[in-house]
Amino acid sequence: MEVTLSDEDRKSVAALIAEQVKEDVAFTVARMHKLKPRGMTEVDAAVYIGTTEGALRKSRSTGLLGGVNAPSWIKLKTKVIYLKEDLDSWLDGQVKYIGGSGAERCDFTVKGVRA
Repeated sequence: MEVTLSDEDRKSVAALIAEQVKEDVAFTVARMHKLKPRGMTEVDAAVYIGTTEGALRKSRSTGLLGGVNAPSWIKLKTKVIYLKEDLDSWLDGQVKYIGGSGAERCDFTVKGVRA
């Protein structure tokens, strides 16, 4: 089914999308400012590494996140905590890419971890 929109409707839809994106970015930035210095909740850890809570939760049972080993975590009674340094180390260990549509793998070292 194809829907044809007038120019005015297209502009309205674009404005709504832009407003939603603006709100989402503001929310994410606000959450980043509230991060604890060392231990993070699942929600904050997901925001910090750019994934979803669900993906992070699933990674704790599968051991994988995005097809690679998941970041380590700590269980304190019923709470799950991610340490900032563990998340930073996990991010540093991911493959880096450069370029646009034909992205190529980078071959350089970040903090002693070969990419």
